[in-house]
Amino acid sequence: LAKDMLEGLTTNNMDKVSQSAQGLNALSLESAWNVYTTEEYLDMSEDFRHSLSMVRNGAKSGNVDRATLGYINMTVQCVECHRFLKSKQ
Repeated sequence: LAKDMLEGLTTNNMDKVSQSAQGLNALSLESAWNVYTTEEYLDMSEDFRHSLSMVRNGAKSGNVDRATLGYINMTVQCVECHRFLKSKQ
């Protein structure tokens, strides 16, 4: 879905961007996503969803710059969370 989002951003397909963001948001709410219940992990998940909201809002308003900024923020959130998860193994 993140790959589809990037493709949508580069081709100015805001429907694809919005759908990808919605799909990732839905995944982040599934029980398999919530492998930890610590406050830090829950905050990271919320930050991830906030960045997806920025992507969706940018896509819905046709503001590719805002959607792109949300995508960059989402990517940073992914890297930080995966680094956190790795440190817990």
